[in-house]
Amino acid sequence: MRRVESISIDPQVPLLIFAGVSAQAAAFVATATVGNAGFSLLVHLGLLAGLAVSLQNLRRHLPLDWLAYLVMAGALASFAARNSGAAALLYPNAALYDPNLVVASLLVWMLVGFGFIQYRRRNLIFVSATGLAVFGLVGVINLEPGFLIAFLVYLFATIMTWSYDALTARATPGAAAMWWRVVRGQATTGATVLAGVALAAYLASTALYALVPSPFGSTAMRWHPMMTWAGAVVQGNFLLSRRLAVGAGPAALGNEVLFHVRADGPGLWRTRVYDDYDGRSWSRSLQGQYRVQRTGPNQFQLAESPGPQDRVLHQEFWVDSVSTGAVLAAARPVQVTFKPGWRGPAVTQMKRDSYGCLISSPVTQPGAGFTVLSLLPEEDPAKLRKAGTTYPLWMRELYIHRVPILAQTNLEPLAQQITAEAATPYDKVVAIQTFLEENYYYTEKEPVTPRGKDAAAFFLQESRRGACDLFATSMAVLLRLSGVPARVATGFVSGDYDTTARANVIRSKDAHAWVEVYFPGYEWIPFNPTAQRNLDEESVWSLLQSGLSLYAFTHVARSIGVGLLVVALAALLVMAAVDPRVLQARWGQLRTRQDPWERAVREARAAGATLLATLDLPPGPSGETPLEVLARISSVAPPALAQLGRLRDLTREYYHLRYGPTPGTPGQVAALTRDLRALRRRLPRPRR
Repeated sequence: MRRVESISIDPQVPLLIFAGVSAQAAAFVATATVGNAGFSLLVHLGLLAGLAVSLQNLRRHLPLDWLAYLVMAGALASFAARNSGAAALLYPNAALYDPNLVVASLLVWMLVGFGFIQYRRRNLIFVSATGLAVFGLVGVINLEPGFLIAFLVYLFATIMTWSYDALTARATPGAAAMWWRVVRGQATTGATVLAGVALAAYLASTALYALVPSPFGSTAMRWHPMMTWAGAVVQGNFLLSRRLAVGAGPAALGNEVLFHVRADGPGLWRTRVYDDYDGRSWSRSLQGQYRVQRTGPNQFQLAESPGPQDRVLHQEFWVDSVSTGAVLAAARPVQVTFKPGWRGPAVTQMKRDSYGCLISSPVTQPGAGFTVLSLLPEEDPAKLRKAGTTYPLWMRELYIHRVPILAQTNLEPLAQQITAEAATPYDKVVAIQTFLEENYYYTEKEPVTPRGKDAAAFFLQESRRGACDLFATSMAVLLRLSGVPARVATGFVSGDYDTTARANVIRSKDAHAWVEVYFPGYEWIPFNPTAQRNLDEESVWSLLQSGLSLYAFTHVARSIGVGLLVVALAALLVMAAVDPRVLQARWGQLRTRQDPWERAVREARAAGATLLATLDLPPGPSGETPLEVLARISSVAPPALAQLGRLRDLTREYYHLRYGPTPGTPGQVAALTRDLRALRRRLPRPRR
């Protein structure tokens, strides 16, 4: 038989390298989304250190498992104290903006710990399962082409890991094989399998979306326990949050019913205002709160006097499913009357912050209601054009000059270009709002702003797509660079109209952000930049027809990414339910089918095993050759047995073709394999 050179390195070294690549790919998507350089460097160096320790343990078994347990224990302890300054290195502030990123960061540190014990083959499952969980969590936030590329690398390395492990597990000690040939063959097979899975995932996910765009429809969304997380996200970002993250990735606000509102007209129901922008988020520079005068058992009166241009808007709210201290109101509220609900104490105190937003105490409970009277300023364009530019010094400092240097450097020329022909502040507002609405695209699946870049600049100059936070932020920054006082407000839009309740339903998905612009004599006027095109509602074909091939590719990439996540998760579940050794053996059989001689040997053994079972003989050892199988059958079978003669002829042909003076051609070997398979199928079924 042919001899092949033996392995010159430990056969588990490629196994460790593949596992290391899987871990690095999973860690990359988390660290890139968090965007903290120290966190990224520490994670990737930790993974390399774990790989180095595991490689060293292949040669000499060092008692270093305690490093893995130390890393994981430290990660868990820091996770418990993640809001403290001491844990900032392991859990940066950027990761705390989103619950998914917090858990993903914890799992990344688990990956680092697992890296120190990868020299044991049974620990491979920890890297595969943890890495997949990281991709699932980050995919909710940052399902972009970069994420997809990293996920493809992860899947490819995982396929290589498990298939290579199957080969090394089946090989006997000292077995002849060239490790680089094994890796080359596995890489070819792995790439083919991955391409097929990607295509199948895209076709399946596209078909599923076409048939059922929302698999968990409105009925499921009414399940309150499942929506608690989404409600918490909405409350944290749009009700009483101290910071408003911008460009943090796709928003998953859910569909939970929060309020009902009945008003004289549509409005922007404000809960929070932000004025200090740092390039990644908005915060509040004024922290004062002032008690509102109580004029009745459940009524509060604000010291606001209507101006000649103001009109009164009557609003009536019902609280459905959130407990919050935020009192929704349009523009400048002047009177609030509470209606106690079926549970919880009545509101006994209300405060007004420095921006005119209202906070009740104690918080309003589900079932409660309140009525608000607000003053809406007149928004006549002719009058606003005459408002002038007489701004107090403190307002110029707070609402015009406060622009991050990175945004100022990148966007000031653009702001001057947009407003070059605008004669008044109002004309500048209209010019900037029109520019955003006509040239940029709305999507809730906005990309994450890369580390070191300003969110508004990245949106305006590179991504050109995003949600309301980016539209409002970009408009406010451009207005400030144009010399117009601007800030960002958050709250809710009216939502859909409910004919039964005769009121508008405010859901968590109706959370919104907009711009407020100051006009002397008219106070703060809201402007709501809304894109003319919503990428989330357009098909790939319509995007291609419009010349938006990049966004069409993003849709395709997202479909493939979701499909691959589902397929990979299903594979891991099967792996957990079935003995991994069985799966490895099946994969090994698939690999051996590529060798025509191995296929012929397998068919000869299968035919011999069937004939042995027919004669009530036990099967032979796994390494038994076709000639040995034939000799055992011949010793007990009748000489006149037709099947025995045919098996003898085919066995002799096999040895002649493989070891004769003239090696058999691939066509001859394939014909022999077909004859052996036909013989096996003609044999009688063995008795059970």
